Amino acid sequence: MKMLKKIILVSMLLHTSTQNVLPSGNFENCRERNRLITSEKGDLYALVDATVGEKVIMQCHYCKEMDDTRPKVWYNMNVLGVSEPKEVVVTMQNDISNNRIQLTSDHSLIIFNFTNNDTGVYYCIGVEEIDIMEKINYLVDLVEQFNVSNVESGNLTDWLKYHEDNMYPINYLFKDSLSPEYAYLREKLKISLELKTDWDLWGPCEVCGRSKGIKSRRGRCRIKIEQIQISEDYKLFTQDENYLVKAFEISCRSMVIKRLVPTIFNSTVIIPDFIENQECEGICNPDALGENAGWKTGKTKNFKYRKTVVMSEGDHLILICPESTLDNEIIWKKNGKLLKKGMSVKPEKPNEEPRILVDTFSTLYLVEVKHTEEGNYTCLVDGIQMQQVIVFVVSKSKILTKLFLRHLAYLGFVLSLTLTCYVGGLVVTCKRRHVFKTYKMLKEEARKLGKEEDSEEED
Repeated sequence: MKMLKKIILVSMLLHTSTQNVLPSGNFENCRERNRLITSEKGDLYALVDATVGEKVIMQCHYCKEMDDTRPKVWYNMNVLGVSEPKEVVVTMQNDISNNRIQLTSDHSLIIFNFTNNDTGVYYCIGVEEIDIMEKINYLVDLVEQFNVSNVESGNLTDWLKYHEDNMYPINYLFKDSLSPEYAYLREKLKISLELKTDWDLWGPCEVCGRSKGIKSRRGRCRIKIEQIQISEDYKLFTQDENYLVKAFEISCRSMVIKRLVPTIFNSTVIIPDFIENQECEGICNPDALGENAGWKTGKTKNFKYRKTVVMSEGDHLILICPESTLDNEIIWKKNGKLLKKGMSVKPEKPNEEPRILVDTFSTLYLVEVKHTEEGNYTCLVDGIQMQQVIVFVVSKSKILTKLFLRHLAYLGFVLSLTLTCYVGGLVVTCKRRHVFKTYKMLKEEARKLGKEEDSEEED
């Protein structure tokens, strides 16, 4: 177990130093640093639409910027300007799948399985700047899960016609209608409403397969709210009425509108979104044509990355799913069976320690493996078939025997080569023995050489 803890600690250090939190397949709400000039109230928060059961992600930094890594705290208020802000309680259970409210490493707030009780204002501020209200604020509005199939699209001219057909008639009723619900908004709540379009950020420039590049952005229907004057009955307002009065805009599909003025809601909920298209210049990405569409869409059983690992009994292995971040939904499987995040696989024998574990960072650990850990390990990133690792476990005695036999073969080769050279040398020596000088010849040469040296000394 100590070895398992050491391995997990090393992996956590690797995560913090090598992994960056990047946008995932889920839409991450963020705030633009350079926003349009508006009133102080109009710049108070960014509106976020959320349906029941949805996963909501709110970033604690400006769009297209990285987190500054300084400590930050999230707060929320149920009713804007009425209830006191309180710190968001993050769920901290061992099984990460049971944590409904989570924080990522870049301080983004994630709310799983959104409910009506999660509606309200959320904002994050630095711990060192606790008295300074940063403009990283969101109003999360619970909306009707209404499927509008006829989403309209076109250029700016088409949007003007869309606005005239869908929003202008309702805006006229907001100002002049004498029906009870419209009069209730103007006379009791003292507010005036107007439909408008809020635009998302421009998407990437799509060039491949087109004569001209096209980029798009989505426009969402919003109800702009302006308070005409403070109502005399404001102390008797319900929570929904306070919510509507204090907000500066809400969604056209907001459940608050449905509860307060259902007839008006029936008119606004059916207004489709508008997708504006605009020409652009960009570089074609070959992958956009679908070269890797097989493993991306799951139409093939092949994985993008595949490898085979042979391990000896008692070895350790750490597997990280490639091309994944902490925001991605990463799923590990062994032989098609799901391995739950944050939990270890129980061994077959009760007294044994677990040898397979997936931590909260979605890193797979194989510790002190045995034959039972053999298998086909696969990981999926947001449903994409990313990696397949086939693990074989071989006993150490078998490995050592194979190594001994292999080295024995090397030794036999070296000995055979040495013996061949030795025998060859003996054969050559025997054949040329007549050219070798005898002992007498060498002794005579030494005697003559000695006499010559003596005569030179006498001279």
